[in-house]
Amino acid sequence: MKILVVTDNLYHEMGGSFRAVTDTHKIILNNEKYKSRIAINRDGISKKKIDAIFLVKNFDIIHFFGAWTLFHIKIMLLALLFKKKIIITPMG
Repeated sequence: MKILVVTDNLYHEMGGSFRAVTDTHKIILNNEKYKSRIAINRDGISKKKIDAIFLVKNFDIIHFFGAWTLFHIKIMLLALLFKKKIIITPMG
């Protein structure tokens, strides 16, 4: 099973949010049954554009950390369109 972890930002200075995302990703990777990838928007300043349709289509579960940015909404709409299982961790 493939799990996509979605977050808007991922900086060590974020403290608890950073730990929640990275620790969850590590736990997923420790289980041989699962594969995982983190999709980060970086406030829209990512070095390369994220192909959101490709990402969502190729994962079984979409796990959101946060839910309040346009990036999250875009991925959420695609997840609903492709009928993916969704987990939301609102982070505040």
